Amino acid sequence: TPVLPSIHIVMVIYKRVFLLRSQLESMYEQNIRKGHDIVFHILNNNLEVTEDANDVVMNWGKKDGFEVNLVHFKKNRGAFLRFVHACELRNSFPLDHVIFVDDDQLWPPDFISGLIAAHRPRSSTSWYGKIFERGDWLEPADYWSSTLVSMDDIRTHSRTEMTEWKYSGPGGSVYDANICLAQD
Repeated sequence: TPVLPSIHIVMVIYKRVFLLRSQLESMYEQNIRKGHDIVFHILNNNLEVTEDANDVVMNWGKKDGFEVNLVHFKKNRGAFLRFVHACELRNSFPLDHVIFVDDDQLWPPDFISGLIAAHRPRSSTSWYGKIFERGDWLEPADYWSSTLVSMDDIRTHSRTEMTEWKYSGPGGSVYDANICLAQD
């Protein structure tokens, strides 16, 4: 039987530790886990929740085929920390892709398998995106209101003709891990 590669999932937390136990359960229940190990990297940007996060992870315990890595950072590095961590992972061992999720999400059992099935090499795939009406270096786009597709459009699948975004929300996305390799 061939050994299937582990699936690496990265989540940055800040204050939502109250969701962490449910998130561990939600991630453990992913149907892709059957046959693949999941490595769930939790990056804590808030030293004030260190003890609470440690308690949740320690009480979760060890589960076969599901590894949890909790790392605490002294300084808040923001959501971009997940990209930095993904590159550290990619530089440590071979990795085709890395998945990012947000700390305000719970996932249906087919969420990770759906992302991986939709993903193509040398790209990123996200469940959410924006196509800005305008924006350039003189007049930047308004992140919150100047998009041609709304969250309701995405949730109700009413704009299925839109398959490419100018901005992809990284919370619920998969990126080709080769984004981290230096280009000549």
